[in-house]
Amino acid sequence: MKCSVKPRIVKQIAQYQDGRLELEEVPQPTPPPGGVLVRTTHSVISIGTEKMKVEQARMNLLQKARARPDQVRKVLDTARNLGWKAALEKVRNRLETPTALGYSAGDVLSTGTVAGVAGFKSEEERRRLYLKPGDVIEAEIERIGVLRNPVVSWQEAHGEPAPARVRW
Repeated sequence: MKCSVKPRIVKQIAQYQDGRLELEEVPQPTPPPGGVLVRTTHSVISIGTEKMKVEQARMNLLQKARARPDQVRKVLDTARNLGWKAALEKVRNRLETPTALGYSAGDVLSTGTVAGVAGFKSEEERRRLYLKPGDVIEAEIERIGVLRNPVVSWQEAHGEPAPARVRW
């Protein structure tokens, strides 16, 4: 029996380096090993933060360098370590890549395979490696803050026992 999964399409607000904003349809991401996929239930666009990003996107390269000396230091470090060609390539790629905007909260849908392929570990090791109620997933975005999502049981979230297919 052959089984295939059609990739789900999700919507994302992307900002290009010229300040342009677009609502794009992109494939739902796949969690990397040890990663987590979260279904977004709420999104917020912060007017102050996003306005600052749009203003910076409209700046020329020299203005961007003056506004973000921390990024200039990273470019100089890359040039020292990998050479100017690599540093310029990284800058070009960064400037050409759109940025997803907003803050989101949601439900964990799946996790990536835990390093070492946890499915082949002992029951005790699997209990230690997989997410469980009480765990907290943290995502930190430099210069913005930390998003903390606690893992809760089905019972706690829905006020009723989990369906037979969901085991906690």
